[in-house]
Parts: sequence; C-alpha cells; structure tokens
Amino acid sequence: NDRSFAVVPAYYEKASHWDEEVKVRAREASLGWALSMDVGSLDLRSGNRLLMATLTDREGKALSEVTLKAEVFHNAAARNRILLEFTPTGRPGEMSCTLPASRPGVWTFEFAARRGEDSWSQRSDVELTGGAR
Repeated sequence: NDRSFAVVPAYYEKASHWDEEVKVRAREASLGWALSMDVGSLDLRSGNRLLMATLTDREGKALSEVTLKAEVFHNAAARNRILLEFTPTGRPGEMSCTLPASRPGVWTFEFAARRGEDSWSQRSDVELTGGAR
C-alpha cells in the first residue's frame, strides 16, 4: 500500500499513438500560446490556494474566450489526482480556480486549453511552499 506508487493513466494507449502526439505538439507549438500562473499562499482555514492564470498568444496578448482545465497531483502521491476548471475573473484573459492543496512540495499540472477549434496543452512542475507535511 505505497501511496506514492502510481501508474501513468492510459500509458499503453499514449505510447502506441506517439507519432500522433508529436504532430499534436507541433500544431500546439505553432499557436505560440504561453501560460503564466500565480499560486496564492495557503489559506490555513480551508487548506486551499487561489490559482490565477493567463494564457497569451505569441505577441503576448491575453487570449479571451478560452476554457482552461488542469489535472494536478503531488509528485509524492501521483495516484491522487485533482481536476481543476478555471473560470474567467472579468479581467482580459485572466482565469482563476481554487486548488485544495495544503501539502508542500512539487506538484505537476497538466493543463489543457481550448479556444474555438484550437487546443493546447502544457505540463508544468510547480513547487508549493507552506502547509502541512
């Protein structure tokens, strides 16, 4: 019962479609989109953190009418995945959501964005500080 043990979901399917994945990544790179994210400090009462994200185009202009989701997990407990949906804040291109994460350490974020027919993804490791171990 090692809670840190995890298997990559759908690993065989992903591996058997690697050539398609390479094409998708090239198409996504051609969009020129970039994500910036700010992680708020830990709310000690709720155990949550506020995440603020902005997706920009290659000229650095914030993208509007984007849906942004993320699958998130702590690297020491990769089988415990959290699904996040960001919502617009009202500021151009800015989105937010709440991450129920009091555990410090490295967290992996697997982002997926969609705008019209365009889709984009990014995997990022983020170090969270503070909170309970």
